[in-house]
Amino acid sequence: MPLYNLSTIIYIVLQFISIFLLGVLVFALLTSTPQFSHTTLLQLFISAFLFNSIGLLPLLMFGDDLKIIGVHSLLCIICQKFTAFLFLPTHIFPVVLVFYLWYALVRGDLRIEQKCLYYVSGTVWLYTICNSIASILIERNHDNFGTTVSLYMCVEVFGDRRYYGYVIPNMILTGLSIPMSCHSGYILWKRWKTFSSNQNRSTAIKLGHSVRLCVFSSISSVFLMATLIPRMIMYHETNPILQYILAFSTALLGVLLFLVFGSNRKAAIFLPCCYYIPPTIPPPSSPDYSEQNEHELRTFASVTINPSDNSCKTDAIQSEKNSFVHWPNTFGEHYVHNSS
Repeated sequence: MPLYNLSTIIYIVLQFISIFLLGVLVFALLTSTPQFSHTTLLQLFISAFLFNSIGLLPLLMFGDDLKIIGVHSLLCIICQKFTAFLFLPTHIFPVVLVFYLWYALVRGDLRIEQKCLYYVSGTVWLYTICNSIASILIERNHDNFGTTVSLYMCVEVFGDRRYYGYVIPNMILTGLSIPMSCHSGYILWKRWKTFSSNQNRSTAIKLGHSVRLCVFSSISSVFLMATLIPRMIMYHETNPILQYILAFSTALLGVLLFLVFGSNRKAAIFLPCCYYIPPTIPPPSSPDYSEQNEHELRTFASVTINPSDNSCKTDAIQSEKNSFVHWPNTFGEHYVHNSS
């Protein structure tokens, strides 16, 4: 029976919690009505779920002997190839979501994901497949197929190919995600200030979905830096503290995602003051609801997001040809397929 020290037990417990929460998120998305960013989030959650699940198997099998015995096992090599394949989507799709949110806020176009889904997702998976094939071809003659062991996982040997194939592209992606996240947060703050005389539950609900994605944008930027910076430093020298940061940041991925997307009543679990309505729940009905919200929607849609653009964005109040139920939020409208 394998033995586990205290730090290994803590890591395994965190991984089990993370995997369970990711499974909950995947199930919730699969059973929910499609909405803005739905498909991209689903790809991210499934990639993270499989990455954490497969990456944990060698540690469960060998325990503290992973570095001694497990590193030469076929299980370790296979798991490393699968986790290397899933590693890139878990880091690229957050940046894609950051861009979708930023574009939707700046241009007022909620259909950005629908327009770019096949191109963006196809490019991500094609790049991932090509990178994995190149890795296998290059490392087939290396010792142990280029597989080594970090603190708790079987990983690829960190050489020049991985440095330039991962670190450099992710430096560019992280450099793009940070200003887009900051700009999105600034836009949402301006929207909130625009309704300074009406900062109530109704306004918070309208901001809920966009605030949720904005919080995720900020967290994902921090997560990217938490995994990118240690790898850049460890390329030149090994640091045990940085190894722990890398290991536990991966184990906490599911927890962080659940804290943002795990509530149907709040924009994020740790944001109790910002409410959120799932797309399957219609807006509350009251005698004066329609008139009040029609006025708010017209006012809200006319807010100019781009300070250099003096035109009013009134797409939110235009009638749709498709059969959709919609209600206002910070993007201008929120679509749900009408079963009738």
